[in-house]
Amino acid sequence: MFHFFLGQISKETEQPAIRDNAILWGKYFPLWYGIVPIPIFVSQNLSLMYEKKIPLPLECGLTMTKEILGGKWKPNLLLAISLGIKRPSDLQRAIPHSTKRVLNLQLKELEEFRVITKQIYHQLPPKVEYFLTDIGESLLPILKSMDDWGNRNRAVIEAVIINRNAAETEEH
Repeated sequence: MFHFFLGQISKETEQPAIRDNAILWGKYFPLWYGIVPIPIFVSQNLSLMYEKKIPLPLECGLTMTKEILGGKWKPNLLLAISLGIKRPSDLQRAIPHSTKRVLNLQLKELEEFRVITKQIYHQLPPKVEYFLTDIGESLLPILKSMDDWGNRNRAVIEAVIINRNAAETEEH
């Protein structure tokens, strides 16, 4: 169930106006006959729903692969699970620069695509483990190729990253 809200973005903070624990989005666009509020839907859990303007080309295999592997930590998660790291806390320790929230979101997406399965053990304390499905196993050669390519081209890529970081630091 979705709720419908209208509001304005604060000019000072460029953030949505918050009223009655609801996020209110809406910019007003001038038309030749007046001002029209443009509403955006917000779900019950107050997360902004985003509608993609350009649909994914579903006939493209590269797009399908990118949908599954196209997250900051998804390849790392899949590789860690394949190496026997199954518990969420262990996955977070194995990927130290990640946040718990992002890992949970990406694990949920991988589960939605049926790349991994989540096993919940009903015990105290509760225990959760993740396992690769057949689809997840079929991604391992792609991850191995990505890892090999990254290692072969490490010097060039590291130099670009270091230069980019130095330039960003100088700007600030």
